[in-house]
Amino acid sequence: MREFVERISTAAAPERIWAVLADLEHWPQWTDSVSRISTLEWATTGVGSRFLVEQPKLKPTEYTTTEWQPGSGFSWESSTPGARVVASHRIEPCDAGCEVVLSLRFEGWLSLPVALFAGGLVRRYMRMEALGLKARSEQPAQ
Repeated sequence: MREFVERISTAAAPERIWAVLADLEHWPQWTDSVSRISTLEWATTGVGSRFLVEQPKLKPTEYTTTEWQPGSGFSWESSTPGARVVASHRIEPCDAGCEVVLSLRFEGWLSLPVALFAGGLVRRYMRMEALGLKARSEQPAQ
């Protein structure tokens, strides 16, 4: 499998989820899957913005946003020789709040071995992110 998907339902409003999700530099406050996110360059539309993402057990990786839709989600990607990572964060409104859909896809000629090697860690980190986002989004805004 080269793509991993994590879904979680939340009672939070889409605006609240977006406020938490889009505040990238504060992710370490609500998910243990991220140690630090630093903005390297911010593009006025969000698309093309660059971030350095530091995660436990992984080397720091630069991500560039390829999609930025306030209130709906964003996608970003990183590349290394032989593999590209495309990660998507979607907010889908429903009757009782929202469903958040996180996906991570490996592409390139090394995608299969990378996905097989890293799959367990990817699943754990995506679950941490989903649960942390739900918990933070359901708290009253500060």
